[in-house]
Amino acid sequence: MAAAEGARRPSVAITGGFDYARPNPQIFPRADRWDDSWDAGVSATWALWDGGRARAEAAQARTVVDAARQRLAEFDSVGALEVRQRLRDIDSGRAALAAADEAVRAATEARRVVTERNRAGVAIQTEVLDADVVLLQAELDRTRAIASVRFAEALLARAIGK
Repeated sequence: MAAAEGARRPSVAITGGFDYARPNPQIFPRADRWDDSWDAGVSATWALWDGGRARAEAAQARTVVDAARQRLAEFDSVGALEVRQRLRDIDSGRAALAAADEAVRAATEARRVVTERNRAGVAIQTEVLDADVVLLQAELDRTRAIASVRFAEALLARAIGK
């Protein structure tokens, strides 16, 4: 941006050089010997009329800088939102895991009761099989809840750059 603004101001260039050659093209008449020569110069330029080009380039540079700042702010906002979302995912996953643990305990107890009733001759074998299926489903739901929490933790680690 400063370079674009600088195009509207005058510029000064200072140059200099030293030449040591055989034959030296700066020495006349040319002779087959080593001669040294030097030169110096100063030049100044100032575009008095550029049709607004420098002003337009400066405005464009300011716009690019503003756009970059806005993209950075948006990136920060999206990153913070993702971190908050991942934390909420972890919290809800842990709550689901607690509920799944309770469901496994309840299904285990229900299976125990049905098995005791079957031994006593009060329940039939299909009731025991149904209790087994309910227990397996509860354990599967618990495993899915554990995987969901781990996945949410991995997404959080990715969001914070670990």
